[in-house]
Amino acid sequence: MQKTNIQGNDKSAEGEGWPRNLPDYILEDPVEHLLYEEVDRSASVLGNLWLERQSYAVIQGTSGIGKSMLAVQMGVEAALGKEVFGLEVQGPLRVLILQAEDSKNDRIRQVNCIKRLATSREENRLISRNLRIMTPRKRAHRGKELFAYLMNAFEEFSFDLLILNPAFAFLEGNVNESEAVGNFLRGQVQDFLRIKDAAGIVIHHVPKPPKSGRGRTSDSTMYAGHGSAEWANAPRASMTISRTLVPWVFLFDIGKRGSYSGWEADREGYYIRYFAHSRGKAEMFWSPATEGDISAATTGVSSDDFFDLFRDEGDLTFAIIKGRFRRHGYNYSDEELAAILEEAVKQGKLIEVEVEGEAVWRPIKSAKGTTKETKREANYARWIEETYAFISDAGPQGISTTALRDLVSCGNSTLDECLDRLKAAGRIVRNPDKRWVVVEHGLMVVPHR
Repeated sequence: MQKTNIQGNDKSAEGEGWPRNLPDYILEDPVEHLLYEEVDRSASVLGNLWLERQSYAVIQGTSGIGKSMLAVQMGVEAALGKEVFGLEVQGPLRVLILQAEDSKNDRIRQVNCIKRLATSREENRLISRNLRIMTPRKRAHRGKELFAYLMNAFEEFSFDLLILNPAFAFLEGNVNESEAVGNFLRGQVQDFLRIKDAAGIVIHHVPKPPKSGRGRTSDSTMYAGHGSAEWANAPRASMTISRTLVPWVFLFDIGKRGSYSGWEADREGYYIRYFAHSRGKAEMFWSPATEGDISAATTGVSSDDFFDLFRDEGDLTFAIIKGRFRRHGYNYSDEELAAILEEAVKQGKLIEVEVEGEAVWRPIKSAKGTTKETKREANYARWIEETYAFISDAGPQGISTTALRDLVSCGNSTLDECLDRLKAAGRIVRNPDKRWVVVEHGLMVVPHR
């Protein structure tokens, strides 16, 4: 795109007395210089202008979730010109990864992702031509000294994307001080990228694992990074990686410029995706989460394992459920398991009731397994238990249908169906005086019509 020269050619500004020449700044008439200009798509490095040249993004997450592997895999995918974690790339990019955390053995394991991403010798050669990993032999340069070194080392070489991993290793000053962080991000990083006409990604830590699920919004996860709020305010784009209810699936949440990412927003308007890390230590690789992975991330157990765990239609106590989880390899604490069961109840997969003073859980079966039918059965399961509780409270004298209508939270036709289901399950019976009484505390079977 041809840029307009406004240093001494701004006729509209000249007439109003605006300055004509500002050597350190660009002064634009929004109508003359911007309104009819086309958006420069060639400036896009990742996504649909999510990350542009001369700008940078911060990607943050807690320690131990695979951020270093993420940085390497992003570099490999960008070097190949392949989609980078769901972010479009216009073509092969030249990438420099500057890292100061990982040993040579770590780096050997990390680059094994090439075996999964490159399918030919030509693609291997493309990676060799476009990607370099730079590691300090001793202590890393920091701040101004670092970027002076980079400017000298790469004076005659142009690249498209710089990845710094982690920010702590290269920042000069206190991570909690806005001035130090602002100088590093808004000054040193930004100036270097402008001179090189490149984009940047800064990998940053969060102080502790964010809560899983949608309890935190994209607005709050942006500010999850360790230290000054500048880590969230300064970057042009941002992404937060959070743990979920299982250790191999992670939630990627775009906090800034989500609408430019190319990702689809979820029902609540958030730009999130789930990615799974390789479960075995022998192979290190990030891949898009499967439906089973996402189910595990949101319920604490994979869909197949969930079926095995709750295959019985009987009452399952907390102790029984915990034992079954352990046999399937899920070593959750009581608090974690309680949260998982609560989520399963919320999603309509289980119902929690009280039997003889003890909480028990029962699976909810739906005829076809669709979301609509699952929700319907979950609602009916709650109404059935509510109806049964009122009948049980009435004691041996029983209770009439008319009296129940004044007590239950469901409508008349729904109550009639609940009574039919309870009767078919052998849990209640209607006496000759047309009052409902409890037969016994038996197994509830919910028949389908």
